[in-house]
Amino acid sequence: MMGYTTIESMLRRFEREGRRDAFPLSDSFPQWQAAARKTLSGLLGLQYLEAVDAAPVIISREEAEGGITTEKVSIVVEEGVRMPFYVLIPSSAGPDTPVLIAAPGHMGGGKESVAGCKGDADVERMTAFYGYDYGLEAARNGMVAVCFDTRGFGERREWNEEILDSSCFSLAHVAESLGIALEGLYVWDVMRLVDYIIARGEWNTDDIRMIGFSGGGMQTLYASAIDTRIKAAFISGYFYGFRDSLLKLSNNCSCNYIPSLWRHFDVADIAAMIAPRPLVIQSAASDHLNGERGMRNVEEPLDELRKLYAMLGAEKRLLHDIIPGDHHFGKDHMMELMEEACSG
Repeated sequence: MMGYTTIESMLRRFEREGRRDAFPLSDSFPQWQAAARKTLSGLLGLQYLEAVDAAPVIISREEAEGGITTEKVSIVVEEGVRMPFYVLIPSSAGPDTPVLIAAPGHMGGGKESVAGCKGDADVERMTAFYGYDYGLEAARNGMVAVCFDTRGFGERREWNEEILDSSCFSLAHVAESLGIALEGLYVWDVMRLVDYIIARGEWNTDDIRMIGFSGGGMQTLYASAIDTRIKAAFISGYFYGFRDSLLKLSNNCSCNYIPSLWRHFDVADIAAMIAPRPLVIQSAASDHLNGERGMRNVEEPLDELRKLYAMLGAEKRLLHDIIPGDHHFGKDHMMELMEEACSG
């Protein structure tokens, strides 16, 4: 019999002590935003990381379907750590072409699913199940897409896990003991990707965007909050109140948890660090990760964010796309939504 549990106490503590640094709907918002980014950066442990020479290497280059050139590249993101990624370059790409950083989520084999790679039956199955190939979709529609392996995913798995598995649990515990949240390592790697894109200079470095589903949506949320060089964000399957979706659903992956975060911020506050840049939020109406209250746990923080965007005169830059079904990415109107938000 289980009678001596703790989660209810944690819920009360969350309600009593959480979100002390919520964003203000006032003229002080710009000052709050600058201070909040600094606080979040500290919580992520970015102060302990140091940029080094990226030393990029093009591992391979081949022509894919539809005239898309696929390069496999690796760069050094910190001393002794390399990150591999695909760059999907449509034949029409030029100096005015936007670049989309496409972040992978769980259970897709990292960059393989996001780039729509063929050849592994498990990856292909999960790509179809979750709609993971949004990097390839962007390239088919004329954008340069950068599809990378998050730490612990794909070729960056630490142990002998299957291709669909990740090393989040192990990496999170080790990183936290060194003062760095695993999400901090994720954000750091995205920042190094932005450096690479800018240094390469072949496309429109004033129009770097980011997209991700589920764990990729998490990375998009935090990286776009921290790095203002990311000019627009598309977050799918990862916008909901933390109480219901991460505290009450406390068996979520370790990569979701950042020490002391909830004492300062909830999801609307992280997203407020993106404002007034274009932001598309996509929610599956029956997504089990929304928590027991379902879409109410999405709409409540979204309503707060709508008020902020309205105050900033940027209400047309914030879009909410609701798709039917459980946890998955909806590609049908992906490009139209991004362009609508960016033209708002």
